[in-house]
Amino acid sequence: MVFKRWSHVGGKLVGVKPEGVLDEIDTWTLVGDNLYLGGQPLEGLPAHVDVIVNVDNVRQYHIPEDVLYVQYSFDDIDMLPEMRKLWRIAELINNLRSGGSTVYVHCRLGLNRSALLAALCLLDGGQVNVVEWLRQVRDSYVLSNETFEQYVRAFARAMVEEGMRQNA
Repeated sequence: MVFKRWSHVGGKLVGVKPEGVLDEIDTWTLVGDNLYLGGQPLEGLPAHVDVIVNVDNVRQYHIPEDVLYVQYSFDDIDMLPEMRKLWRIAELINNLRSGGSTVYVHCRLGLNRSALLAALCLLDGGQVNVVEWLRQVRDSYVLSNETFEQYVRAFARAMVEEGMRQNA
């Protein structure tokens, strides 16, 4: 986990990072068209969310009646989750987004597990500089789980190489 201790304060996640630095990040961030990435939305959801995808093993908030809720939890450890399932969820999210639905993907803090899933959604949409983009718009600690980061970078490299082969 990125924060040693953390809490929700006024729409922000506030915590102490491993090097002892106090930091805060927004509870959620818009990272793509109709795609929010974030932590547990204890103080409310982003406006106009149609779908919540929770990859945490807990839910500590109310789900509005008109919101579709999907949960597929996995651990933030140095091992990938069942990637075939996660890619299918990313495809589902992108189908919902292309149909006009706004999707909120979250885990506890919105930095590793949900960032992995959001990265797959962006990769599936053709974006290749996903790690840098998510770190720029969300937090420098996004995908600090090296196993998750390496997977995303390797997949992005393969996409670029395949594109170069097709254009040759």
